[in-house]
Amino acid sequence: MLTKRLEELQKLETQLFALRHAMGMISYDGVTCAPRTSAIPREKTAGVLSEIEYGLLVNDRVRDLLAELNEQRGQLTPVQQKQVHELSETLRKTTCIPAKEYAAYASLITKAQDVWHESKKNSDFASFLPYLEEIVQTNIRFAAYRAPGADPYDAMLDEFEKAPAKRIWICFSNACRTS
Repeated sequence: MLTKRLEELQKLETQLFALRHAMGMISYDGVTCAPRTSAIPREKTAGVLSEIEYGLLVNDRVRDLLAELNEQRGQLTPVQQKQVHELSETLRKTTCIPAKEYAAYASLITKAQDVWHESKKNSDFASFLPYLEEIVQTNIRFAAYRAPGADPYDAMLDEFEKAPAKRIWICFSNACRTS
């Protein structure tokens, strides 16, 4: 039974990797050789692929799979344990975000990337500012979904560095400025 569950885990990891790889290639294409007229189709594609990614990850089958593998943690290799841990964290962070908002954010990032390159080329930060504001507001909203009642900055910091609270980073920053 464990072997079957590990095969399911590997299949899921492979599917998620393929989707993320495709999204990365579309993004890379957008900043390298894609014609500017391809921005809208790439934006829509990013949203659709993100919806598919969300559906692959956020469902009872994956929750049950990860719960079972977590229960059998002692029988897993260190690499498998890390896979289960990382996927469980990804599921935790993603589940609380509504699927439509998750997909809309992917579309927003794709669109903002195109606008950023144009605004940078033309020294026109003002044209990028509305996208930046929307990205920041979306991340604040996502932080509130992930950690209701917490300081959004702390919730977002936790995405990159576990445990340190905003006050620790402020103290560190102040110490750097005075030295």
